[in-house]
Amino acid sequence: MRSHAGLCVVYPSKLCYDLEAGMRVLSKDSFSDFFSMVLTTTAIDFSLFSLGLGLCGLRFFNAFHKIGGARAGSKIGILLSVFFLSDAVAIGILAIGAFSFTRNPEALYMLLVTSHIFLTITAMSAAYTIFYIFFPSIPPWSAAVAALTLGMTIIIATIIAHPHPFLDAGGGIDWNMPQWLSTLFSSLLLLIIGAPLVIFGHSFLMAKSREVRMISLVLALAAFAGITNSLWRFLFSGGGVPLFWRTPIFDNIFAVMGLLFIGVFILPPVMLKRFSHIAHNHSE
Repeated sequence: MRSHAGLCVVYPSKLCYDLEAGMRVLSKDSFSDFFSMVLTTTAIDFSLFSLGLGLCGLRFFNAFHKIGGARAGSKIGILLSVFFLSDAVAIGILAIGAFSFTRNPEALYMLLVTSHIFLTITAMSAAYTIFYIFFPSIPPWSAAVAALTLGMTIIIATIIAHPHPFLDAGGGIDWNMPQWLSTLFSSLLLLIIGAPLVIFGHSFLMAKSREVRMISLVLALAAFAGITNSLWRFLFSGGGVPLFWRTPIFDNIFAVMGLLFIGVFILPPVMLKRFSHIAHNHSE
């Protein structure tokens, strides 16, 4: 292969100069432009949230296995495992983007679309679980298909809108979705975060054990905080809060939710009791 130094002999000096300048850009700047690692509030807070969701998903799967799995006559354990784990992957993708591609809007956009795919899976499992538990006379797959339709609509809308996320003055990632897309996205978040609010709120009201009621209350309150936070950020555009604080407040609330989920993970005996209670009530 001919070196670009040799090309200087063949081509005019102006072209040679431009070629050498381009080669220097490719060799020095392109990698740093593509991978711009910055420790943003979004990266830290979403990482905590993703970790908490993932640990909760693993704990539900473990509890589901201990009570006999599908042979116990209930799908709730595997449904909640899929819900938490797919949500963890979706948030984890955004956390990776917020850390590794801070100044690369195109990469952040691609990761946002990818995250929406996993959020669609999360929404499908949420809709299926709600109908499986509370509306057994209605085929839960019909709810899952409706959630899939909503999720695919948002994915297509995101591709059409092609938002360009950026690092805002508050040190977090602003996903820069137009208001109409933010409103549509809020409906998906309402379904995703509303499901655990309903499930664990019901568990809190029905449980007789003090420990089960306490854990159910914590999870229900975390879900309520998530709904309030998401609607405030995406539907009402921050409620008049200065732009400098909007993203950090939104990110930090999700970090607190992640810490609550992590706290649930380190209490395995209580988790097992709580899940067994839900499964027992449903089997009756």
